[in-house]
Amino acid sequence: MRDSDIPKKKKDSDPRRAGSPAIEALALFRLVGKNGDTAETLRELISVSDRELTELHEWAACSSPAVAVGIENMLKFRSKVAREFDRLA
Repeated sequence: MRDSDIPKKKKDSDPRRAGSPAIEALALFRLVGKNGDTAETLRELISVSDRELTELHEWAACSSPAVAVGIENMLKFRSKVAREFDRLA
């Protein structure tokens, strides 16, 4: 069976929908040593800087509750990806 033969679920077709933190961490870990990427540069890619965190919290504070929850969920996801990445590294 080819990938094209496997029916796609609606959730799989949304590119904004986050997958598993472990899968994302593994995909990023596979980039170590390619295109100049190191474990450290990839950790920087995964992380949210203090400046970004401040801006996101300010945005959440003046947005709808749904946006605020989405931002918090994204931050939790990034944290989980970082933990998984560190486990692999």
